[in-house]
Amino acid sequence: MSIVGPARGRCALRASRRAGWALSLLVCVGCVREQAKPTTAHGGRAQPEAAVDARRPVSEPVSRVPVDTWSDPSGGYPQQGLALLELTVGLAPIAAEVAATGLQRQIGLMHRLALAPGRGMLFIYPDRAQRAFWMKNTLVPLSIAYIADDGTITEIVDMEPAGEGEPPTYPSRAAVRFALEVNKGWFERNNIAPGDLVLGLEHAPEGR
Repeated sequence: MSIVGPARGRCALRASRRAGWALSLLVCVGCVREQAKPTTAHGGRAQPEAAVDARRPVSEPVSRVPVDTWSDPSGGYPQQGLALLELTVGLAPIAAEVAATGLQRQIGLMHRLALAPGRGMLFIYPDRAQRAFWMKNTLVPLSIAYIADDGTITEIVDMEPAGEGEPPTYPSRAAVRFALEVNKGWFERNNIAPGDLVLGLEHAPEGR
């Protein structure tokens, strides 16, 4: 074994301490530099939070925007195969398709490219209430007559095809169980006005 004298031992001890301090300083500096450079999983520099949000999938919008939750029950096609009911409105005959169920009433005359002369659609409800119609996905200008239980026309309203955006609604003033849609102007051309009678409703099915 070698023996180290007191002076040489103190010098060696001081040198050893200086080396330890230097190594500790280098390690700390390295830690600071690593913390100053956050990275993403692919190795690039991390993006600001706003930039990450801007690239979210469409299914996760950055802002909350109200959406139209109404769904077209027709699937984009006009309904067919409805029963026909022969009616007399005032003195004018008309053949009306019968919409007596909830689904039939919802679809109505949607997606029709035309409505034949002398044809219409009769909407039948299970009870009397104020009704409101709109022209969503309806391409043909229409007139609608709201009809009381005894067949009396309470009012007639003209309705235009809807453009972009939310279409207007055409509510009835009175509580009714029937409504009849025809080509726009048909009532006027046949001199039909509120107060006139619709005959043949006694043969209509019950609304469901």
